[in-house]
Amino acid sequence: MKRSRQRPQVIVGVTRSASGIAALRTAAAEAIRRGAPLHAVQVSHSEFTPVDDFTEIDEALADAFGSLPGGLEVRRELLHPPVADALTERAHHPGDLLVLGAGDTGAPAWHRRPWARSVTRACLRKARCAVVVVNSGESSLL
Repeated sequence: MKRSRQRPQVIVGVTRSASGIAALRTAAAEAIRRGAPLHAVQVSHSEFTPVDDFTEIDEALADAFGSLPGGLEVRRELLHPPVADALTERAHHPGDLLVLGAGDTGAPAWHRRPWARSVTRACLRKARCAVVVVNSGESSLL
């Protein structure tokens, strides 16, 4: 059973790819605009990842901002796979906004994540809220 909450949230799937960093910046700008906290979530690679290891999220935040913009409250959370299910279950309120990186199609072949585009497509199909997909050159500047 999903927890009921009154206020919609801005949720961003965190990766350290170029489009992931752009998505993080876009989500942060939207969270500030809405006066809402930013929920930075990452889906762990396995169910055995410690629930309090926010290293990847913290590194992505540092890559995106250096230091957090004023007026931005960030809540970090690790979710369990499968990725698309975890993200769409987390962003379940109709007023939520789920922000995702598009996958780095312009990245060198050794850096691409072949599953990234299929995760994005699955989230677009399953989501019960608005989904914004951000390419690496489209981030909102704060």
